[in-house]
Amino acid sequence: MAAGLGQFALNGDWRSWQAEHRAAIGVQAEDVRRVASAYLTETNLTVGWSIPVSTRSVTVLLPDEARSVVERPTPASVTQPPISLEITTGASKLADYSPQRMTFPNGLRLLTERRPGAGVVALELYVDAGLLRERKPGLAYLMGRMLEEGTTSRTAEEIAESIEDIGGAMEVGSTGASLRVRAEDLPMAIEWLADLTMRPTFPEEALTWARRKTSAELQSDRDDPAFRADLIFRGLVYGDHPYSRDPRGNTKEIARITREDIVDHHRRYFHPQNAFLVAVGDFDPRKLQSLVKSRFGNWSGHASKPPRLSRLTRSSRPKVRRVASPGEQVHILMGHLGIARTHPDFDALAVADHILGSGPGFTDRLSRVIRDELGLAYSVGGGMTESADLEPGLFRIYLGTGPDDADHAIAAVMEQVRLLHSGDFEDEEVERARQYLAGSWVFDYQTVEQRAERLLELEHWGLDLDEPIHWPDRVARVTPRQVRRATRTYLDPSALVRVEYGPIRRRSRNADAECA
Repeated sequence: MAAGLGQFALNGDWRSWQAEHRAAIGVQAEDVRRVASAYLTETNLTVGWSIPVSTRSVTVLLPDEARSVVERPTPASVTQPPISLEITTGASKLADYSPQRMTFPNGLRLLTERRPGAGVVALELYVDAGLLRERKPGLAYLMGRMLEEGTTSRTAEEIAESIEDIGGAMEVGSTGASLRVRAEDLPMAIEWLADLTMRPTFPEEALTWARRKTSAELQSDRDDPAFRADLIFRGLVYGDHPYSRDPRGNTKEIARITREDIVDHHRRYFHPQNAFLVAVGDFDPRKLQSLVKSRFGNWSGHASKPPRLSRLTRSSRPKVRRVASPGEQVHILMGHLGIARTHPDFDALAVADHILGSGPGFTDRLSRVIRDELGLAYSVGGGMTESADLEPGLFRIYLGTGPDDADHAIAAVMEQVRLLHSGDFEDEEVERARQYLAGSWVFDYQTVEQRAERLLELEHWGLDLDEPIHWPDRVARVTPRQVRRATRTYLDPSALVRVEYGPIRRRSRNADAECA
């Protein structure tokens, strides 16, 4: 609502938002038919095809010229002159990818990738001080929120103004900070990061505001049924592990966190041997190293031993939680414990995810069958590898559907999980998934921000920095046999955790016999 009112206020009268909203609510089926017939016409249609003619180029043709190349009819109404564009392409490889790593005497690691001519630099400072390290629920999140509330040399207002004055962008959280600046402002950016990391003051008056702000966000999110469903699902899968809870804690837990708790958490984990800095962009490597050494060189200490975590084990029996709540849609989550990012079968399971529920458009089975063919879901998708981290992530499928279709949709999803588990899919599906994954991954490395984020992930997971170079060839070699072995081993249709949240229908006693 705030975004809508603001946009209309910029364009004229904020009250127009209300009028447009009332008009939209009043639209009838006949109105939709009228505008569809008026605008979705052949005369308004433009069609193009992208036709690979070699491994080094792609020819793009508009319909008249493409007719001789592709056996496809061209609408007679198309009268535009044909246009042919030759677009040079290369293989999906990062030929210019050459990250470097060094470690300073105090233990701080520096990962760099130079991108001359970019004009900007993306910085990612990571400190292992997040959710898994906190001694009280919500402590790490609140500490991260307080980091930018002032240092020994700058107030919160001065920090914000200095970043705004140079057109920079910064995000601060429990595990450090992300910063994007122009290349000429790099010295200032390194100074800010060092100041925030090493010399925060955590003012008491800011803590009151941070608690109130976080509590308001929690309340807002808890009004979202999909959020509530996901939180219940995580609790059923993870038990008493920190991953089971909201990283922000709850309102009562936040109220009990003191400034002393925040100072203690920072003191325990914000140390150079527990941190690394990533820099990608337009910089001189030697000058950057000198900057980092001058600003972070006197950072000292060792991180405390983290709290002991409960061992994660996958449940061997199904669990079902059904929560009745008013609304138009039933939010359904299904799955169980997944794998860690360094799992040896990660690549095969990434291919399986693409087949089941993470492919683009309607190419994956859940989208094609549940949403497109059966029409049972507003949205559906999921998989196992997306949430994989140092600790096992989730095999998780989300489904949004109407109350009358919920049972049918659940059965259809479970059938697709059973088919994948049993290996009942075509070798051709594996081939399509391999080709897509081997070719599309490069789009995650286009900007300096993306590359910095990828390097952060690789270092955090303990993977080699040359992982992006080897990934395309490795995933292209995944065989159907490997995928079937992985799905048979790591998918368990007989022990799915399921949460249904929304206007659920009553069921017979037998239908709920699996509830736990």
